[in-house]
Parts: sequence; C-alpha cells; structure tokens
Amino acid sequence: MMAEDSLFGNVINVIERNVTDALRRKGIKNERKSIEVRKKSRDLKSGDIILPAGSIKLNDVTKENFLASVQESFVGNECFISKVVQDQHSLLSFYLDRPKFCKAVLSQVDKSGVKYGIRKKEAGKSVFLHPCYSSSSTVGNSLTDLRILAVQNHLKFILEANGYTVHQSRESEGDLKAFLESSTIDDTSQKLEQNREGNNFKPENASVLTYNIVSRAECSGLCLRNLNNESQAYKEPGAENHSKLVTENLVLDLKQIIAENQLFIGKDGFDKNLNKVKVYENSQPTTILEDVVRFGEKLHKFSETELYGCVHIVPQSLSFRQQQIQLTWMALGQKNLLQSQLVVGPVTSKGDAGGSTEQKESAQNFYRARYEQMKEASETRYGDEADAHRVHQLTCMCVKVDLLGNAAHIPLHLDLNSQGKDAENRQGAFILYNAARLATLMEHFSKRVQTGIYQALPPVEEIDFSLLREQDDWELVYLYIAAFPDLVKQSVELIFPADGKCVAKLHTHKVTNFLVSFCKSLSAHYSRHHVLTEGDGHLLPLMYARLYLMKSAHQVLINSLHLLGVDPPSHL
Repeated sequence: MMAEDSLFGNVINVIERNVTDALRRKGIKNERKSIEVRKKSRDLKSGDIILPAGSIKLNDVTKENFLASVQESFVGNECFISKVVQDQHSLLSFYLDRPKFCKAVLSQVDKSGVKYGIRKKEAGKSVFLHPCYSSSSTVGNSLTDLRILAVQNHLKFILEANGYTVHQSRESEGDLKAFLESSTIDDTSQKLEQNREGNNFKPENASVLTYNIVSRAECSGLCLRNLNNESQAYKEPGAENHSKLVTENLVLDLKQIIAENQLFIGKDGFDKNLNKVKVYENSQPTTILEDVVRFGEKLHKFSETELYGCVHIVPQSLSFRQQQIQLTWMALGQKNLLQSQLVVGPVTSKGDAGGSTEQKESAQNFYRARYEQMKEASETRYGDEADAHRVHQLTCMCVKVDLLGNAAHIPLHLDLNSQGKDAENRQGAFILYNAARLATLMEHFSKRVQTGIYQALPPVEEIDFSLLREQDDWELVYLYIAAFPDLVKQSVELIFPADGKCVAKLHTHKVTNFLVSFCKSLSAHYSRHHVLTEGDGHLLPLMYARLYLMKSAHQVLINSLHLLGVDPPSHL
C-alpha cells in the first residue's frame, strides 16, 4: 500500500485505473476483486512496475488487444510511464521516465527537507503509549525491558511522522535516551529506579474502581461473583459514598466480557484460555486490580475525548496478563478508550563465557560490549584522539539497530562478546559513517563554492537528470529516496483493529532495515563514482546532478535517523 501523497502512490493509482479501464473497454472480466500492480525491487532494466503473469486470465489474442489498449491510455498522459510492454516474466511491465521521475522526486526532497515523508498532525489522532515491563526486573537492567524501551522510543517517532499526537506517562519518557547517553551507566540505573518510585499503587482508588464494576454489573448483568458463586459486594450500613465499599472475594468472568463486546478469540485476538479473574481476594484488591488502578491513574489527566486510544507495549511473557487487565478495565466502563497490544519478543544473549540465556541483568553488559567495540574501532581510525562523545553516539546507534533489527514480536538473540568482530554488530556505526560522509561531501562543496572553484548549486529545476545514466543512480532514487514516504506510512499498518482483535500491526523494524540496505547501496555508489570534479565546465552538469542525488540521499538519512531518535553526525 503506497502513501496517498507519494509519487509512487500517484503512479500506482494511475496504472491501476488505466488497466481497469482497458479491461472494461475490451470486455475482459477480471476474476479478482482488484488489480495487483507490484513495484519491482530488482532487475530494473526490464521494467520498474509490473502486472504479474497470471493475475488476469487472457489468451494470446486478448493479450495483444489488452496491451494495445493499456499503451494507448498512457499516450499524452502526464504520468511518469514512458513505455508498457509484455515479457516472459509479467503480463505487463511498466517503465518509468527516469529523468522526469528523478527531477520530481529530488525536487520534492529539496522542497520538503526535514518534513519529507512526514505527514501533518491530524485532529483526533492522539495515542497513549503504555510500556509494560517485567515485574521481576528494574527498567533498563533486563535486555527484554531495554528492547521494550527501544520499541517505545521508535514507535513514538513513527506515529508522530504519521500525523498522530503521542502521549507517554512521566516515568517512561526518556528512559532509553537516559540509559544510552548517560556517561555513567551505574548512575543511569539509579535514575531509572527513581523514575519508577512515582508509580506506586494507591489503594484508596481501588474501592472506587470496584464500585464501578459492581454498579455496572447490577445494570448490565455482568457476571460478577465471589469464590462461592454468590455476590459478596455491598456497602457498609450507613455508608454515604462508594469509597467505603466492602468486597471480600470478587471474580470477573472474562469470557462473558469478551462475548458482550463481540471480541475475537484466536490469532491476533484474545487468548482462548481467558476465563475468570479475581478482582478482590480476602477483602484486598488483587494485583490485577492494582495494575488497573495504576493504568487509570496514568490516564487520569486526559478527558473522555482527548485520547483516541492506548497501545500497550508488552513483553511476550506478560501478554496474557495484559489481556486480563484490558478486559477488567473494559468492565469498569470508565473511558471509551480503544486499546491494543504490541507484543515484544524475549531477548536472549551470549556473553563472553558462552552459552545462550535470557539474562535478566545484562542490559548494562550489552551496552558495555558494544561500547568497547566502538571504542576499539574509533581508536583504530583516529588513534588516541578518539572522541568519547562520538564513541557514545556510535554505541547508541548500534544498540538501537540491534534491538530494532527484527519485527518486535520475534525473539531476538544478541551476541554480547565484547571481542566480537561480526560486521552485524557494527551496522549502526556503518549507517552513521555514511551519513557523516555525505555531510562532509556537501561541506567540501560549500567550501569550494566560497573559494570560487565552483558556482553555487543551481536550482533543481535547471538540472539535467538525464545525465544520471548509471543503474545505481536510478536504484538510489527509485528504491530508497522515492520510497521513503511509503516506508514511513507502511510502518504503521494498523493501530487499533476494528474486528475485535487486540494485536496492533506496527512494524518497528522497517526503518532500521531500510537504513541498513540504503547505506549498503549508498556506500557502493559513493565508492564507484567520484562526485566532485576538478571544475572542468563540461563535467559540471553531471556533478550538479550527482550533488542533488547525494543531497537528497543525505536528507533521507537524516529523516530516517530522526525516526530512531538519533542526531546525525555533521562530519567524519
């Protein structure tokens, strides 16, 4: 699915419309409900966009007539399609007008700058991010908790990039930044522990919420019973308010709540084993109710209409429990709040001693291992002049790439071996190096303009992009620079399912994987082509075209890094 305001989106829409019209004109019935047009990711010499073979059943004669009709629809069309053919691999293959498309894409990047690929905020799209950590560990000390923090941090930026306003509780703001950028790791742990102190349970609120459960049960017939299957909720004689409600052993029937609300049980829905949950036991609120109270306190400052919904970022081990909490909250009927879960898989690690375990106190070891690797690499490159702040910046990026490299729900394995030379451990540094290299390139150009070696970069409208004849020029534009707006939109597929399911489809790995792939192509291109010439007049048009290509690539790198909460380096 392409972003509505992207150039690709417009091209795909035109192709689908013209193909549909051609089918209608030729009286060809399409057995499928929609036209399946695909953007190619390789072998671009044989076309850029295809209608796959077999997507529409046609005989040889009909194929020729269909092709002629589609070709005719693009004659004089303002779309970027320059040629339509049939080949052995696809029913139709569409070729883009490369110079025209490059000019349009690079002009858009030049005009939009840091807003390229970022959607405007929309009213009514306000989301609360609610991270749920392991009850047995302090935030930041468990690798799984650290992964939750990384996911939450990145999710905030990609939701905002898609036009949402994002809210977080006070204690969860800045935790990842504090952990990764603190100069003293032990001090960071203490700060994270202090942040949690403000999140203590307030027992006086439990009776208020329980009263709401009982009141709603009386009005709607909600299944609410004690352990002996008899109602045990009542007010003390003469009590004037619900805060004096006495409850001995209250149990909620979650299956009935699921049935009442027509919720889905199964894949991406609620667990089939959800049954009854204790709300009060021995006249004391259970831990489930305590967590419901804490959640309510975090939402207390928002009005009924201020929040669109809440995303619970939950470790896989606590997903079942969080569903119990969510259903109990629904039983309260306090806020008409959409809720969903983003499940985060466990993190296993392999340390210097070998062996693979889910280490609960290994986040600091993980950071130290990556820090030592980045320090060693910096000293190899810069000698004793290696900058400590730069080492921290490289380490932060490597940690984020490690934690966000896989889809959130997939279990993650990390190698904590501080002596490891694996290139996969240095992908974050590789990304920052490419960003720094492009920043340095543009800085060198500016200095040569100041000294009179070059004229200033002409307006993008005056650039002849037909000079970008190399295949890797086109791949940078087509596969990465033009694709960035769609990547941002595709990262947020579905926040709140409307079919009774509870699992959000938020792809927090897409930006990281895009950056890794983009930088590999960018590095190969940079090594193959010398951008800045000696100032010879006949070479300047190509140099200016390549400078706009590199400038746009640098802007996409900057915007992508901002989605990870990373400040791009300004020099090598």
